[in-house]
Amino acid sequence: MNILYVSSLDGGKYTGPRYSVPKRINSQSCYDNVYWINLTNINTDFVGCDIECHNVALISLRMDNLPKPFNKPDLVVFEEFYKIPNAIFARSIEKKHIPYIIVPRSQMTKQYMRNKPLKKKVAAITLFNHFAKKAESVQFLTEKEKDDSVSYYSGGYHIVPNGITMPSKQSEESYSDKVIGVFIGRYSIVQKGLDILFEAIKNNKALLKAHNVVFALYGPDERTGCRKNIQKLCKDAGIEDIVTVNGAVFDDRKDKVLRNANFFIHTSKFEGLSMSILEALSYGLPCIVTDGTNIRKEVENAKAGWGCTTSSEGIGQALRDFVDSIENLHVYSKHAIDLANQYSWDMIAKSTHDIYKNTI
Repeated sequence: MNILYVSSLDGGKYTGPRYSVPKRINSQSCYDNVYWINLTNINTDFVGCDIECHNVALISLRMDNLPKPFNKPDLVVFEEFYKIPNAIFARSIEKKHIPYIIVPRSQMTKQYMRNKPLKKKVAAITLFNHFAKKAESVQFLTEKEKDDSVSYYSGGYHIVPNGITMPSKQSEESYSDKVIGVFIGRYSIVQKGLDILFEAIKNNKALLKAHNVVFALYGPDERTGCRKNIQKLCKDAGIEDIVTVNGAVFDDRKDKVLRNANFFIHTSKFEGLSMSILEALSYGLPCIVTDGTNIRKEVENAKAGWGCTTSSEGIGQALRDFVDSIENLHVYSKHAIDLANQYSWDMIAKSTHDIYKNTI
């Protein structure tokens, strides 16, 4: 098949789509003929994708100007939903009767819609309802993301998760007397649930300190949250002695952080499918995850960590379950690697080819 991928990536190196979109397109090129255009001016060189990203301004983009056969592709795949350039360009796709698929990445969920709801409601009426309605199918990352999106979209759909590239080796044996739990992600309280995480840590502080459990958070300063605000939240909770709030980590530094950690914690209130969790699993890190991460069921079934409700009470119970299991972390670590192997990009690309072929 000839597949045209369209994205409007934004944000820094810390945003999941900046990694998952290029990796997905790159892996799909092993099974299909692909071409990638990005409608925002952004540098994607750092992701190590073999497929060239063609940055094109929307105002100058015309289907007829694309190289053959992508001026009349078999299918167009839009990466992300609430992107104005994507929705506008989709009108030209529709006029040429070319089928398209939307990969919303949590941007159709009711949780996402609650943030700045009036603005999103106006945008939906004027632009995005039509964008969704005319899609041949919507590609959700998980069944839960689909279930959380039914109020916005109820047409044809399919499920294709994010993937992961396994590291050359997993986390190293720690020689510290501390049991280190790591969070890597944006400091967005609205989405990442750091407020309920801190409340859970506060309520279980004595138990955590008795077992030398500490937490290291890593994230950037950006529009949805900054380190200063999270540090204040941490101070107000009285947990500064067991929680450190650090800047963003990338590449070799992030690799070192993951290798030196004992477990990973992600308490999102909503996600598509978190790349940071898949990456942590690939390093052999058992994970504490909430319902909102959309991977709780898989982590629990694989015995690769501890799942919980998206609440301070639920996270508190998961922390207590984790403490009870500290002596068996090596077993959970093996299960984490086994689970991560189920999300290899090659396996996902092969199944995606079959899905797309059936869709069109």
